Amino acid sequence: MTLKGYQWEGRSRDGRLLKGMRRESSAAKVRAELQRDGIAPLRVRPRRLRRSQRRAIKPADVAFMARELATVLEAGLPVVEALDITAQSQHLARMQELLEALSREVASGAALSEAMKRHGKHFGSLHISLVAAGEGSGRLPQLLASLATWLERRERIRRKISSALSYPIAVLGIALIVVGLMLAYVVPEFERMFAGYGAELPPATRFVVGLSDSLRHSGPAWAGAAGAATGALAWARRRVSRARCLEDRLKLRLPLIGALFARAALARFMRTLATLLEAGLPAVEALDAAAGACGNRVYEAAIRRAGQEVATGQGLRRAMAYLTVLPPALPRMMGVGEETGRLGEMCAHLAERYDEELQTSAERMGALLEPLLMTILGLLIGGLVMAMYLPIFGMGSVI
Repeated sequence: MTLKGYQWEGRSRDGRLLKGMRRESSAAKVRAELQRDGIAPLRVRPRRLRRSQRRAIKPADVAFMARELATVLEAGLPVVEALDITAQSQHLARMQELLEALSREVASGAALSEAMKRHGKHFGSLHISLVAAGEGSGRLPQLLASLATWLERRERIRRKISSALSYPIAVLGIALIVVGLMLAYVVPEFERMFAGYGAELPPATRFVVGLSDSLRHSGPAWAGAAGAATGALAWARRRVSRARCLEDRLKLRLPLIGALFARAALARFMRTLATLLEAGLPAVEALDAAAGACGNRVYEAAIRRAGQEVATGQGLRRAMAYLTVLPPALPRMMGVGEETGRLGEMCAHLAERYDEELQTSAERMGALLEPLLMTILGLLIGGLVMAMYLPIFGMGSVI
């Protein structure tokens, strides 16, 4: 049964005007509830949601929900009541509906982890594993708080990468727009001016004029081909596993940016593994879940191979030593943690280290890309302007 939000106005028994919001399956049920509470309903209408309240659920919303739920559970309330209270505190309408659905399923006898598994669009295997471990150990509030911390740190890593890449992408995009406008509107004016000179244009100018003619006459075809190619790549990325693997492999080989993706994958992997090990999960199960959370299929496949070796009785250090994608020091340090019985602490320490390296790499990349982008801009726009002015420099000999 889907519940909807309804805003209501009514009068109490002493004549006071009251307003509020309730969630029910129909306006008639809201009216019946109000009358049962001694309120004479005057108006009941569907709640109008702002666009920000209708948007899809994001990882940051799940992190906020997990922390709120952990806080309520720490007060000693049952899971169903805690879910209902947490739903009322959510600003996002879809998160409210999700929590209400979880509450109904838990009330019908399902465990919280089982209910979350039925909503796999919003909860991954890591979320479910942590909640299941919390239910089994009686530490559900603590592990929900750990889940919220893990989601917040993963979101922080994602923002670091986005901020590092947004500047060069924006600059190159603006440069391409400027060059396109010059080719479409400025170069034709120069072409008409050069037509009366009666002299042969320099090779660079002829190239730019030809590029301008091609853009003006074949521009729609180019745009259509680019759109079709982009759509085909997006479809292959979503549906074809080999295409996704190839994309992740190419990301790691990109100059400057490749190291950023590698450190982000290692930071996610180590942070996830530390969270799972501290929750009490076995090393094999923790490795499998952490592999899927690293965000890169090259690392994911390598870590899953190591997990299979550990499942056969191999030591963690030896199983990971053969993985060429991992830094050589990583297996040694994890081996030390395994031998001393402090593997979770060692993974947390490594996660902090790779997080710091990611921050340093992002700052260094920004410092290196700025002069490189300025050079590219100068070559693109300056070269275009120079090509158009070359015939003017030779006007004296023509006259």
